Amino acid sequence: MEITHIAVLFFLFTTVLLYARRRRASPSAYCPHPHTVLGNTVEFIRNRGRFFDWYTDMLRAAPSNTIEAWGPFGASHAVTTADPAAVDHLLRAKFANYNRGAQFRAAQSDLIGDGIFGADGRLWSLQRKLASYAFSSRSLRRFTQDVLAVHLGRRLLPFLEAAALSGEAVDLQETLRRFAFDNICHVAFGVESSTFLEWGDPQHQALFKAFDTAVEISFMRTLTPSTPVRKLTKLLNVGKSRRLREAIGVIDNHAMSVIEAKEATQRNNNQAEGDPDLLSRMEKLWSENFLEFLPERWLSDDGEFVAVDAAQYPVFHAGPRACPGKEMAYLQMKTVAAAVLRRFTLNVQAPTASMESPPAYEMTGGMKILGGLHVQLKIRD
Repeated sequence: MEITHIAVLFFLFTTVLLYARRRRASPSAYCPHPHTVLGNTVEFIRNRGRFFDWYTDMLRAAPSNTIEAWGPFGASHAVTTADPAAVDHLLRAKFANYNRGAQFRAAQSDLIGDGIFGADGRLWSLQRKLASYAFSSRSLRRFTQDVLAVHLGRRLLPFLEAAALSGEAVDLQETLRRFAFDNICHVAFGVESSTFLEWGDPQHQALFKAFDTAVEISFMRTLTPSTPVRKLTKLLNVGKSRRLREAIGVIDNHAMSVIEAKEATQRNNNQAEGDPDLLSRMEKLWSENFLEFLPERWLSDDGEFVAVDAAQYPVFHAGPRACPGKEMAYLQMKTVAAAVLRRFTLNVQAPTASMESPPAYEMTGGMKILGGLHVQLKIRD
């Protein structure tokens, strides 16, 4: 009985402490649907199938477009904002005052280690300078263009043409994901690869699957607090911790095999070869049609492209941590879109989505369409 009394007192003390902590956090904080002990866990579980829509709804309802979210027993605390002024403050004006944080590093360290995406301070600054120099070099831009042309001509377009001639539907989402992966791996490792199902190399297929697994497990870790259960599974090497470790092992082995092959080639030849968002859903920033697909919103009256401040539309981040591979991504998207649409007409096989019936998506880092994007292709005359 005494143990029961102690347990009850401990529970009450914890509840009062958590309540006081919430009240102290910020007098202007907006935390929708909070529970004194469970935080936002119940709402999180209830909306796990529409997580991004749920977050968007909360941000739009918040007076300052900024919200707080809490995990169970105060295990985690997050602040999310869709206020451009706050984004500018965090990513540019006072960038030095903010870092990735312990929770992000704990969730991502197995995959990215102390690399540029997870580092802070001087270590990050050094890597950023090296990356900026590499991505701004003329030789890399030329090499990227050559790689893109190779993968278009040898992989993507023949694959789509074969599908068009056979009349079979193609999962365009999966096809473009694999194309982008092959393209980036070729630029990063200097080795041509293909993960298309029909022509895929088993080693490259394994690498694609391992990378996908590692990214998704790490992404989900960033959304959930580090618990004793996770630490125990990591220690015992079971469950998702084991899957993550095995996936990273495949990635590391592939990288080492590429490095060893390059070193062997250089030793033999005695020379080196010569040949990488929620603000968009805010009505007050984008007018009443902010959820509609209107490409012309990016054009002026005379048809010229109108750039939007990165703090308002941080697709590639903003400030010092802005993505150094942004131009490479733009080049890939424009080239692929032009090449595919010039040669084929595409008919979506799934029911057409609408504002009233938006497409379902997977809870992943890439926000994939649930079930894929299946299209029927026809070669243009």
